[in-house]
Amino acid sequence: LGVEFYDLSGRLMGRAAGGDAMGKVGLQAFTWDGRDLAGQVVAPGIYLCRIKIDADDQNSELVRLVHVAY
Repeated sequence: LGVEFYDLSGRLMGRAAGGDAMGKVGLQAFTWDGRDLAGQVVAPGIYLCRIKIDADDQNSELVRLVHVAY
């Protein structure tokens, strides 16, 4: 399971923090503090959140928009 955030040009900006979801079924919660990989606050705007799930029978990927405002 991975949750990553990208700017609209496709550059990886950050990764979500959360508990170890390995082997767990059900609701999973993750957070992103709006900081890039260097620890700097990202600019306000729209980002893509990519959620990737690796499962025994098939892998799934979901992309959603995230709006950052200050």
